[in-house]
Amino acid sequence: HAKKVIQSWADAEWFLSRPKLAEKITVTVFKVTGETNTDDLSPAPDAWSRPDIPL
Repeated sequence: HAKKVIQSWADAEWFLSRPKLAEKITVTVFKVTGETNTDDLSPAPDAWSRPDIPL
């Protein structure tokens, strides 16, 4: 199975078989004033491990 997965990536199947983008895409923008860091967007209080903050 692993060889098949590696060959699929080597053949770029993930890129060539992807669906076309929609003509129109609606997005939501989250804008904050000042400096933004990972704490603003991560589930810090709920995460048991934070790779960006040493223990």
